[in-house]
Order: sequence, then C-alpha cells, then structure tokens
Amino acid sequence: MGANQIVMHRMGCLGPIDPSVMNIFNPPHPTNPGQLAPINVEDVSAYMTLVKEEVGITHEDELVQAFVALTEQIHPLALGNVQRSHRQARMMARKLLETHMSAKDQQHEIDDIIDKLKSKLFYHGHPINRREAKKDLGLKVVFAPEALEQAMWKLYLEYEHALSIKEPFNPVHELEIRGSGTPQPALTTEVILKQMRQMAQLGVGLGAPNVSEEQLVRLAAAMVKCIGDGGDAAKRAVIDDIPGAFLESDRLSHVLKTNVTIERATITTKSGPQDVVRQEIRWQRWEEES
Repeated sequence: MGANQIVMHRMGCLGPIDPSVMNIFNPPHPTNPGQLAPINVEDVSAYMTLVKEEVGITHEDELVQAFVALTEQIHPLALGNVQRSHRQARMMARKLLETHMSAKDQQHEIDDIIDKLKSKLFYHGHPINRREAKKDLGLKVVFAPEALEQAMWKLYLEYEHALSIKEPFNPVHELEIRGSGTPQPALTTEVILKQMRQMAQLGVGLGAPNVSEEQLVRLAAAMVKCIGDGGDAAKRAVIDDIPGAFLESDRLSHVLKTNVTIERATITTKSGPQDVVRQEIRWQRWEEES
C-alpha cells in the first residue's frame, strides 16, 4: 500500500466532520435535567444559514435579533466554544489531508474536501462509502483485494464481539442486572415500631413526654408511606473495564477501558421532583493487551 493511498472496504466508512461540544455553559438536557445537552457545531451554523438563506433575513438589525434569540437559549460562552471547535475541526482535517496532498499545489482541492466534510453533508450519521469517498470527495482510495478484504472483515467480527457492538447500552437495564446490594425486606408498621422501641431502650426518645402506643402506631404507618417499602429497584451499579476502542499495530495492541457508575437520583426541577439516571465515568485509560 502506497503512502498516498487509503484502503477502505465495506466494514469501514468515513463520516462528516460534525463534532458536538460540551462545557459548563451548555444548556440543561431537555429530557434529562440532571445532565447538560451537547451542542452540535453545525447546528449553530445551520441556524444562521436558515435565517439568512431560507427565511431571507439579510438586514443587519434583523440578523442581530436572530442572534440575540439564539443567545437567549444558549449561553454566549457555549457559542464561543462552538466556534473554537469549528476551527479546530477544520484545522485537523487540513493537517490530515496534507499528509498525502500538497499544501502548496492542491490547496483548492483540500479546501473543497474540508467544505464537503464539514458543511455539505448535513447528517452526522451519513456513511461515506469507498465509492463516494473516491468519486465525490476526491480522496485517494483503492479497493482492497479479495484476500485482504476477507481478512479485514474477519478482524471486524472480532471487534464486534469484543466491543458488544450489537448490544445497545441501556443504563436502566444495567441497573436491573447489576444493581449492587441485596433487596431489603419490605418496611411495615411492625418493623418501624420495633425500631422505635429499640431507640427508646437506648435512650433516644421522640421528644414528647406522653406518646401513647396508638400514636406510635399511627406515626409508624405514616412513615411507611413516606419511606417506601424497601423493595425498590437497585439504586446503583458499578461497571468496570468496559472496552471502548482498540489501537493496534503489528507489535502492540492497546484497548481503551472505562469504569462507570450508574445510579438513580431525584433532582428538583421547575415542575417538581424528577427521577433520573446518572452516569459517571470514574476512570478511563489505555491498557496494553497481551
């Protein structure tokens, strides 16, 4: 394989340069208020294109109003982060293309490829197959010979198994199958009364001098309704060593592993308490495979 050639086959494909950015100024996620919503870089550009080209707003004052409307939904510093990511993506694309194209003699071709990858393919999930990469983008693509193609496909199947590609990651399902701890027996009025009496024997009272047994029973019954039955689904799960990517050469093999904690939580929103599932990455590292 020559230095200026890219080998692609049916198992692999390119995609548009379409990053999403995340920082502390991002807006809350509309369906999961416990998390921030990522901002797609090209969505911001597409909004301004919609305003100017589709709606036909060109007057300076009206464009300012459209931008102000955007900043009312997205923090200005989050938009600044979008712009930085936009420039970073273009810079990295240029550097990669210049590894096999002349920065001096093929500047126009490089700019054209970047524009197509960055702004002219409108869907992030659009797969660029080998024919489109060669014909439409002008990349230097050669089709792998039959024997190499079969070897690449076999390797892909190995990755498919190692990464559980066909098994979608569902945090709620993981909580159900991995939830830590043994479910506690259901709380009853009798259980709470027993605990109250044990507290009294230890000198811990309820603060009232003349609490009757009947009042204690009523209090215990009320506590059952507030506390719950103790048989709720698991609240927390720990998942370690999740493989996420492989980086391999003919001498070394490394795998990206992640340790994650998933837990149920209740957060306060404008509409009241809401149950959410939070995911926290505790540790992420590359490990050499033997």
